[in-house]
Amino acid sequence: LQGWRANCDIQVVIDHYACVEYLTKYAAKGEPRSPILKQAFNSIVQNVDSNTDPHRVIKKVVMKSLGERDYAAQETMHHLLSLKFHSSSFKVMPVSLNGSRRVRDTASIDEGESCTDYSLLDVYANREQYDSSQNIINMNFVQFATTYKVVNNELTKLPENIIPRIFPTYSPNPKGPNFGLYCKYQLLRYKPWRATQNNAWGDQEPTDEVLINCWHEFLQTPYGQSNVPDWFDKLQAVIESQEAEDEPSEEQETTREEWMILSDLNTPFDNSEQTPESTYDWQLDRANYSEQQIQEMPTWIKTNKEEYTVDEQYDVVDINSFSEMQKLAYDIVKSHFDDTSSEKEPLCLIINCVAGTGKSYIINAIRNLLQSKCAVTATTGKAAYNIRGVTVHSLLKLPIGSRGNKDLTGQSLCRLQESVNNIGYIIIDEYSMLGQVTFGWIDKRCKQATGYNDKVFGGRSLILTGDPGQLPPVADKPLYHAKPSNAVGEQGHQAYHMFDKVVKLTVNQRVQGMTSEQVQFRDLLLRLRKGDSTVDDWKLLLTRQPSNVTNLCDFEDSTRLFYSNEQVGNYNHEQLTKLEHPIAHINARHSSALAKKISSDDMSGLEPVVFLAKESPCDSEPCFNGGKCSNVGDSFECKCPSGYKGKRCQEIVSPCDSGPCENEGECSNVGDSFECSCPSGYKGKRCQEIVSPCDSGPCENGGECSNVGNSFECSCPSGYKGKRCQEIVSPCDSGPCENEGECSNVGNSFECSCPSGYKGKRCQEIVSPCDSGPCENEGECSNVGDSFECSCPSGYKGKRCQEIVPPCDSGPCKNGGECSNVGNSFECSCPSGYKGERCQEIVSPCDSGPCENGGECSNVGNSFECSCPSGYKGERCREIVSACDSGPCENGGECSNVGNSFECSCPSGYKGKRCQEIVSPCDSGPCENGGECSNVGNSFECSCPSGYKGKRCQEIVSPCDSGPCENEGECSNVGNSFECSCPSGYKGKRCQEIVSPCDSGPCENEGECSNVGNSFECSCPSGYKGKRCQEIVSPCDSGPCENGGECSNVGNSFECSCPSGYKGKRCQEIVSPCDSGPCENEGECSNVGNSFECSCPSGYKGNRCQEIVSPCDSGPCENEGECSNVGDSFECSCPSGYKGKRCQEIVPPCDSGPCKNGGECSNVGNSFECSCPSGYKGERCQEIVSACDSGPCENGGECSNVGNSFECSCPSGYKGKRCQEI
Repeated sequence: LQGWRANCDIQVVIDHYACVEYLTKYAAKGEPRSPILKQAFNSIVQNVDSNTDPHRVIKKVVMKSLGERDYAAQETMHHLLSLKFHSSSFKVMPVSLNGSRRVRDTASIDEGESCTDYSLLDVYANREQYDSSQNIINMNFVQFATTYKVVNNELTKLPENIIPRIFPTYSPNPKGPNFGLYCKYQLLRYKPWRATQNNAWGDQEPTDEVLINCWHEFLQTPYGQSNVPDWFDKLQAVIESQEAEDEPSEEQETTREEWMILSDLNTPFDNSEQTPESTYDWQLDRANYSEQQIQEMPTWIKTNKEEYTVDEQYDVVDINSFSEMQKLAYDIVKSHFDDTSSEKEPLCLIINCVAGTGKSYIINAIRNLLQSKCAVTATTGKAAYNIRGVTVHSLLKLPIGSRGNKDLTGQSLCRLQESVNNIGYIIIDEYSMLGQVTFGWIDKRCKQATGYNDKVFGGRSLILTGDPGQLPPVADKPLYHAKPSNAVGEQGHQAYHMFDKVVKLTVNQRVQGMTSEQVQFRDLLLRLRKGDSTVDDWKLLLTRQPSNVTNLCDFEDSTRLFYSNEQVGNYNHEQLTKLEHPIAHINARHSSALAKKISSDDMSGLEPVVFLAKESPCDSEPCFNGGKCSNVGDSFECKCPSGYKGKRCQEIVSPCDSGPCENEGECSNVGDSFECSCPSGYKGKRCQEIVSPCDSGPCENGGECSNVGNSFECSCPSGYKGKRCQEIVSPCDSGPCENEGECSNVGNSFECSCPSGYKGKRCQEIVSPCDSGPCENEGECSNVGDSFECSCPSGYKGKRCQEIVPPCDSGPCKNGGECSNVGNSFECSCPSGYKGERCQEIVSPCDSGPCENGGECSNVGNSFECSCPSGYKGERCREIVSACDSGPCENGGECSNVGNSFECSCPSGYKGKRCQEIVSPCDSGPCENGGECSNVGNSFECSCPSGYKGKRCQEIVSPCDSGPCENEGECSNVGNSFECSCPSGYKGKRCQEIVSPCDSGPCENEGECSNVGNSFECSCPSGYKGKRCQEIVSPCDSGPCENGGECSNVGNSFECSCPSGYKGKRCQEIVSPCDSGPCENEGECSNVGNSFECSCPSGYKGNRCQEIVSPCDSGPCENEGECSNVGDSFECSCPSGYKGKRCQEIVPPCDSGPCKNGGECSNVGNSFECSCPSGYKGERCQEIVSACDSGPCENGGECSNVGNSFECSCPSGYKGKRCQEI
């Protein structure tokens, strides 16, 4: 092992296949070229001429080469340790298909013999000479070369450990330039041929077309299918090459890639205009770095790439917000993750989800759960970027295109193992684009990375997410395809069958809501996915075209899809130009001519030309939190807003940064403020105050503390005493009770028990006779010596006012009136001629109210006179005036009073109110029952109404008199009419009709009855049906509403509730937006799609022409001036600081003379600045400068202006002019 350390090719071998591959590769490895060998050979050959002995020359070459050749490290160790130069269980046999032969020793060549030995190719071509059996004849070259050799002109079997190394080899790429040669040497290897090589392709001219066709035909034979390794892959390659040849020539042109188009747009070739970008001297940027820095850049880049780590950040996901299916998927993964048993199988889970159902949300949740045990990948770069993952090709080092279709070895395998070492779960998004071959390689790579070849995916768990209805795989078959293309595809197909759990997300989380618009768009997306889009879907999508979107600027940075690379190139060129910076062209360095020809797609998107725009340092917006960026050379400087600091304003300014705590106080940040922990002897918000003896609050119970030297003194409030006012003062301690009253403590107060003869709170008052309240009935007591006297209120008398005074005692009745006590009052009985409560008023003649019936009384001396109202008379107006008094009845009529009127009883021959009219014969109304009377001389004649007869129409005519009932019907008088009782078989008012089946009215609801034989038939009116028209026909039964209108029965009719866009009785008419006449003021309406547009007449505006165009509509007032219409013109009310017709002129701030007290004004932008004279200050020089303005008093001293000077009132503990001394 010590010796083998010199071998730089040591690697870990994980299985026997890798071991065989490694040993074969190493045993067949040739020595690298040596320039010393070439020099040794040339130095000898240069001195050779035609006379030189060839043997000597070769001997010199060999000796010189052995003496001066390079030794490999491994060969050196073999020499030092006396080991064999090679040791292998296989023997490698180099075979050339070009037919090269070994030159024979001239001494052993007989005349006529060939100077070369037969090659293995020659032996195979003439194998019939050695064995003509069919088995030998049917062997292909590879089988023959690894089985037989010629010894003594006979075929002898080789040992089984022969490994042929056959050359030359060519690329199997069907589109490569050497595919014809590849087919040629494949035919020589695997197709049995005889005599000459041309026999392998039918003795035809070996053109590429002939070789490819012959190889194709051979692969289709049973022999080719059973004897050619990887038969199907080789057959597919040939078919692909022939399909490429059959394509039209114009389609054979390679599609121009986007970088090519950008090159044309950006490179100043030929007659394109020179631009600032094309003339920019990029060497100026080089001058910013020293030569040493430039030389160290590759190492710096490599080091930073190796040391770079991604700061993994996880999005916050609330699992309580999951839909039912999201939670199910999450629980499956969590249950598997929490299972720590060693025998658990890998999780193979598929999460099917259409757009908007929360796929990214569940991926983030699983990532948060699994953390570093999870790798998030996708099938494309864009999909990986959207979920903050990597491509599955990048993670597992999958082959791309035709490159890398082999197992990894060496450093590549080590890197793969290292990258997936700690990963237990791999999430693959957009799995619809995974093909069977790619999935097979995923299985192979996982097995290589873990070494577990007997477990699917090497024991790793896979979670596939996406919509299987999305884009299919490119140049590969879908996972579910029943016929895989090759062995790797079969492996992928079988691996796909291991997925036994599928969760389908169905709840659309992105397009939620139940409004008609939201539901419509959600349904559109589902139909679009299935390919079932409708014309209405297309119309809805057209409304979302850029030309119809008002907020297009919000989509400026959105991803764009284009139809061609040319459109992509033009758009990217436009974006580069907008930067207005020089554009650098970075050209790739190709490792070989082949690499130069490979497309960018085969290079995983790496393009031969990269375009970079030189940006200013501030273009990347480096300043955070609203910091303002300024370019400073090649760097930047951030001016941070209040509350932030740091190079990029990324740090929050701590309140403690300014060192607010004085006297060595310790500062702590508390939210947006700070808190100071003060050292002993200091206090205050900033520890700026010295602690005094009173600071500890030694005085209790509200005692007032005073500093006395280094001690204190407490001034106690009432009720407290002691050094700290801690003792309660007893109320009785002060002896509050006077005159030997006895004191008792009652709570915080006292109570005095007074001796006889004293009273009061403190027994300070002498008891007086009135104290006992001897006066009753609110009598007022007065002390009179040792006795008292009561002053009684009105109505009371006696020593103590205890007796009630009778009301009549005071003689209240006047003029001889007699008084009577009534309770506490009195009543006077007045003599004739007097009245009033006390008989104090003289009685007048009218007082007794002698005038009746509302007559008005007047005193006349000692008597009275009545003025009677209408209708009355007499001395006291008690007689009623008679209406007949005036003799109103004429012609001898007799008058009778009736109330206030009269009534005349007229003699024969007269009538009227006053008997003034002559009576006619008809006046007495002789005609009865409504008969009409006519005067005939002195008599009358009555014209009787129907049903009556007689002189005065007093007799009733009988209806039955005329015999109205027919067919022997019996007549009965009924009032003024008659009723016929009809015999059997007849009916009708007069029994004139024969009875029919319809007579019983069998038809209901006004159905029309028709007699049909002995039965009937009903013709039902609209809205009814049935034998008797007894069933109501629902008007909606016939489906009268068109275009999806909803039908409602309204009585015997129907009513249609039309959907949006339709109208009419049956919703048969399309609603025209203009139908409602939306345009006012004679505006002309035009239908525009589902809306309308109004063409307004002169003088009107607005969506509906509803607004009158006013002079202010054009916004003539500038600078936010307020516009007012004044007739046909306008007037602007300018805001402060502006003037002019349109407020377009700025009013100089100094025009208003803002500076007081002689201050000098200067205009500064839109404001002003006052230069104040001595003795004044303030924005407008309005304040007098005082001596205290400068804050001369220190340590919290209070300043007072004293004339032109100041005086400081210092706090306790300080002194001095400015309180600066302790």
